[in-house]
Formats: sequence, structure tokens, C-alpha cells
Amino acid sequence: MVLKSAVIKKMAGFGLRPDDDSKFEYLSTGFIGADYMLYGGLPRGFITTLRGFSSFGKTTLSALICLNTVRSGGSAVMIDTEYTITRQWLRDLGDVDNLITLLKPDKGMSGEAITDGVIELVTNGEQDIIVYDSIKDTVFAAEMAGSMADQQMGLQSRMWGKFCRKVKLPLLRSNGVLLMTNKDRTMFDKYAPDIDYGGSEIGSFAPVARIGLLAPKKPKEGSGLPLVLRPLMVKYKNKASNRRCEINLFPNRSGDFIYDPVPELVGVAKNLKVFTFEDGSAIKGNGVWYFDGRRLASGEAQVLAMIGDDDALQGQVQCAVYERMYVTPSENLQNDNEFDAADGEQNAD
Repeated sequence: MVLKSAVIKKMAGFGLRPDDDSKFEYLSTGFIGADYMLYGGLPRGFITTLRGFSSFGKTTLSALICLNTVRSGGSAVMIDTEYTITRQWLRDLGDVDNLITLLKPDKGMSGEAITDGVIELVTNGEQDIIVYDSIKDTVFAAEMAGSMADQQMGLQSRMWGKFCRKVKLPLLRSNGVLLMTNKDRTMFDKYAPDIDYGGSEIGSFAPVARIGLLAPKKPKEGSGLPLVLRPLMVKYKNKASNRRCEINLFPNRSGDFIYDPVPELVGVAKNLKVFTFEDGSAIKGNGVWYFDGRRLASGEAQVLAMIGDDDALQGQVQCAVYERMYVTPSENLQNDNEFDAADGEQNAD
């Protein structure tokens, strides 16, 4: 039933106003495949969770997203509650100018004090992205003061639920991104499901996007092969999504990583029908590829080489890809099957 205009006007007095055209704003991760997986990037104004087992690349991926943000003129803060991130490690990763702000809590600082500081940082509104690494290493005052014999059932879940509720409105006002990493843990029973530290509260307060990490592909030292991070979208808005991508990071002589966007760009452009055959149909099988009415080449390998050698064409294709990403998902991004952006093929693992 449609409310009468008089009722709508009365609701405005309570701060409730009609919203007929709200859209999400996004912060690009700097990785084309990951942005495609996330329907455009990390949603601004919301918490996004990044979870995975130990050594799956949560901190590395978070730092690379921060690095891409500051390189594009934004601002980024990393809060290290594990005390394992060093400035030298960030330099090796590529932050040679120390553009990422790295914060570490004072030793012995309680979880309540740390999370109050995060809320203050969000309220300040100057940061495009704040990374909280990680949830599992936050110890609250009751745990610090008590003995090992004390049982504090539900403490983590209650405290993280309260934090998520308190930070929600400041985050919406600041229009920033709060990316929180969390380590998966497995029950002793091998048939039990994997669960998060802090209970289900964290996931329930990441209403737009939750990201999981599959086991990375780690090359042997000196092999010349890339480190492959494998993010998996486990939730987008209120529906499950199995979209995934592969981020190929090639080590160079200086120790940092080189990211080649062309394979991901071609794969995503193919999936979004930025590339088509001459008649406008989707790319399937062999044939000549076209972009915006322009003949490119025959076959994916030749198109990859062509775009890799032509920076102007690469920029045009990237602009077309992002224009389509930001269209409402129901209009343009129908396919929620697993998608490997590295080679542009549908996967069924």
C-alpha cells in the first residue's frame, strides 16, 4: 500500500524521509578482478570483513588495497593489533614514501580503548579506508583482568556487536571504508564448520560485502611465477555469491610486487560484454573480437598482447569496464557463478 502524502510529510518530522534513488558508492581496490567481484569495489560507508585461515594473505591484500588507495590520491590507515606489520615490510610491498599511516596500540591496551580509538578515527572522516588487523587479537578488559579459569561466554560477540552498532552511523557519515580482517578457526571435529573469532556478530554487521580468502598459490623462490591471492565473495548484500578472482603479483628485483592488470581486464571485459563479436554477441569460441565497434584481433592471446602494448586502448577498455560495473547489478551483472578473472572463464570447482 502506498502511503498518502500527508503521512509521508508527517514522517519527515521524525527524520524519516523517502529515498527513491539510493546507490552504493565504492572505493576501488586497485585490482580489476576484485572490483568486478565486489560489483565495483569496497562499499563506502559500511564495514567489510575479510576472513581466511592463517597465511592466506589477509594482511597482504589489505595492505595492497591501502597502497592502491594512497597511490590514487586517497588516504589509508592500518591498525595493527597483531604487532607484526613493520614499516620496512610496507616499503618492500611498495609504500616507499610511507604514505600509509601505520598505528599500533600501546602494549597492554584493552580492546575497549582500541575500539573507542577506531570510532574516533572513523568520526574524524579524513580516511578513505581504515584497516583493522585483526579481530582475533583484540583482548577486552574482562579477559585481561580475569584468570584463565574464568568463563566469559559470549564476551567477544557482545563487545564486537556493540562496536559495530556504535561505528555504523559515523561510518555512514564519513563515507569511508572500514575493512576488518578476521582469522577463521576450525573446530576439533573435522566435520564441524569453520567459525569466526568474535562469533557471528561481525558478519551480521557487514551488510553489503563479506570476503573470504581461499588458499593462495605460493611459488617456489626464484621460479619467476607470481604469488596468487584468491579472494572469494561470500556475501553481497542479502544474497550468497560465489564470485571469485585471482590476483597475480609478480616479485621484482627490489622485493616488491608488480601487478599486471591486463589478464584480469580482458577476462572481466569479456564477461561484461565489453568485448563482443562483430554482431554484438558474447565471446564464445573462436572469432574476431570487437570493442566499441572497433576490430581488435582474433583470439584471446592476440587481444591480450594488443592491449598490453597499447596504453591508450587499455585505458579505454578499463573505463568501459568500470562504467558497466557501476550499473545496478540486476541490470548488468546477472551471473553469480564462480568467475576466474585471470583467464575470463567460468569455473565450477
